[in-house]
Amino acid sequence: MPFTFNLTDHSKGTNKVFNDKENEYTFEYPCSSTYDCAPYEVNFPPGSYLLEVWGAQGGWYNKADECLGGYSKGILSLKNETKGYLYVGGRGTATTVPGIQMGGFNGGGNGYFYSAKEMYGGGGGGASDIRLEMDLLTTRIIAGRICN
Repeated sequence: MPFTFNLTDHSKGTNKVFNDKENEYTFEYPCSSTYDCAPYEVNFPPGSYLLEVWGAQGGWYNKADECLGGYSKGILSLKNETKGYLYVGGRGTATTVPGIQMGGFNGGGNGYFYSAKEMYGGGGGGASDIRLEMDLLTTRIIAGRICN
C-alpha cells in the first residue's frame, strides 16, 4: 500500500500537502479558520520515516514579540501498515481590538487584549502532532509544542 493522506473533514478545509522532493511531504494548515480545523488521516506502509513537526506561532500585537512554536524530530519505524492522524496547529490570533484573542487549533490558549491597562495577550499557537487515535492525546507519537 502506498503512503496516503486525506483531510478527515472537508467541510472545514482542503488538503494542502506538497511533495517537492521524492518521499518528502509537507503538510500545511488546511483550514480557513485558525481555531476550528480537522486532522489529516495518514496511512503509512511498513518502513522507516523521518518525522519533523513544528507547533504553530502565537499571535501578538507587536510582530517583533511573536512566539514561535516548538520543533520536534524523530524516526518512526513500522513493521506493519499503520493508520495515524496528523494535526497541523493553527496560529493564535491577535488584533488591536479589546477582547478575547482566540488560540489556534489543537490546544492554543486564548489571550486577551485590554488596552486600558496596556495588557496585550494574543492567542497561543496550537500544537502540531501525529497520533494513532484521532482524538486521543495519549496516543501522540511526536509533537511540536504549542506557543502560549
